[in-house]
Amino acid sequence: MKKGLRITLIVVSSFLLALLLFLLFAVVNHSVRNSVKVDEKIENTTGLVVAKGRGLYDEDGNKLILKGVNLGNLFVTEGWISPYATYDMEWNSDSNHYDYKELSHEQFLKGFNSNPNLNDNERRELLEIYYENFFNDLDAKFIKSIGFNCIRIPFYYKNILDENDGVFTLKDEVSAFKDLDRVVNICSDNDLYVVLDLHGCPGSQNGYEHSGAIDYDKYNKDTIRFWYNDTYIDAIVDLWKYVSNHYKDNKTIAMYDLINEPRSRKLVSDKTVWNVYDKIYKVIRENGDNHNIALEGIWSFSRLPNPKKYSWENVTYSYHFYNWFTGKGLSNNMFYTYQDLSNFGRNYEVPVYIGEFTFFDDEKSWKTGLKLYDERHYSWTLWTYKMPVEGSWWTNSWGIINLYNYDDEASKGWHKVNVSTATYDEIKACFLATNLSNTSSIKYSNTYKFLKDYFDK
Repeated sequence: MKKGLRITLIVVSSFLLALLLFLLFAVVNHSVRNSVKVDEKIENTTGLVVAKGRGLYDEDGNKLILKGVNLGNLFVTEGWISPYATYDMEWNSDSNHYDYKELSHEQFLKGFNSNPNLNDNERRELLEIYYENFFNDLDAKFIKSIGFNCIRIPFYYKNILDENDGVFTLKDEVSAFKDLDRVVNICSDNDLYVVLDLHGCPGSQNGYEHSGAIDYDKYNKDTIRFWYNDTYIDAIVDLWKYVSNHYKDNKTIAMYDLINEPRSRKLVSDKTVWNVYDKIYKVIRENGDNHNIALEGIWSFSRLPNPKKYSWENVTYSYHFYNWFTGKGLSNNMFYTYQDLSNFGRNYEVPVYIGEFTFFDDEKSWKTGLKLYDERHYSWTLWTYKMPVEGSWWTNSWGIINLYNYDDEASKGWHKVNVSTATYDEIKACFLATNLSNTSSIKYSNTYKFLKDYFDK
C-alpha cells in the first residue's frame, strides 16, 4: 500500500472512531439525563433531608442538590495533604521540592505520642490548636461565600471509640463528640449541611493509607481485615448506633456516609461489604433515626445492589470518580460514558452523590463535569479543602486552599513539621499556620477560580 493512501486511511479511521465515541457519549448522556426525573417539591414530615426516587429533598420538601467540599486531613491523616509528618523531610534537587512519604493516622499517632518533648496535656492542647485553626468559623464563611451548601467531614473510628488490646468501648459522650460537634455547630451557624463520613475503620476497610491502619498496603489484599473480623464489625455497628443516638434529630446532618471507599479482598464493593452495610443500616433505623444514609460503591456504578434486595429506604448511592488520565487521552466524556455503560441494568431509583472527585487543573473538565452533574441532579463534594503545596504529582489543584510556609516561595512550598521530634512551640507554629487568617501561608488555587466561575455564572 502506498504511503499516502495508508496515511489517508489512518486519518479517516481515526476521525470515524472519534465520531463514533462522540455519538456514543451523546446518546448515553441523553438517555441518562432523560431517565433522571426529579420532582421539584415533595411532602416531607421528617424534618430532615430525605431521598425520594432519584432526588434529595430538604426538611421543607424542596429539591436539594448538595454541593460542597471535604475537610480532608482534619480528623484523619493522609500523608500528601498533611501539614505534619513523623520524619524529617529531605530536599529533592530533581523536583526542586521537599519529598513526602505516605502517612496513615495510626502512624501519625505513634510518632506524635512517642515525642519525648511532649507530655499528655501538651499533646491534647496541640490537637485542639490544630483542629481549631484548620477549620473554624472563618473557613465556614469562606466556603459558604464560594457558593457551597455542604461540607463532608471525614472522621476516624478513634474519634468515637477507645481501643485497648483489641477491646473496643464507646467514649463518654463529651469526649466522643466534642470535636465533631464543634464542626457541625459551625456549619449549622453558617447554613451548611454536613455529611458525616466514617473514613477509617479498625483493621482497614480497604488497605489504603487513608483508612488509618498502621500496616496498610494497597497492593496486599490481606491487609484488608475489617470485613473479616466480627469484633471490628460489631465495634463499627456500635459506633454508628452511638452516632445516631447523638445526632438523630440534628437537621444540619444531611446524611451518614457509612464507610469510606470500602473494598473486600476481591478489591471491590460486593456482598461482603453490602452485608455489613445492612447491619449498620438496621441499627440506625431501629434507633428511630430517619437520616438519609449514603452507601459507597466508590469507583463504579456497578458496585452496589438493587436497594430492594435489602429493603433499604431513604438511601443515597455514593461514588468517588477520579479520571486519572485527564489530559492523557481519556476525556471526561469518554470516562463518564464508560461509567454509564457499567451502570446498564443497575440504574436504580436512588439519588447519586459523588462524595469525592476532582477535575485536576483542567478548566474545561471543571465546566463540562459540573454541568453533567447538574443535568443529572447529582450531589457532590470535591476533594479537598486545604492542602500543603507538595510539588509532587499531587498537584496544588487538589486543594481550594494551598498552604505555604516558606515565605511564599512556590518552589519550596510547605515544610512539614516532624511531630515525633519537634518541640511544642515548633508544632504549635505549624498548626497555627493552617489558619485561613494567616495570609502569609495561604494561596487560592486554580480550582478556587474554576469553582467561583461555576457558581457565579
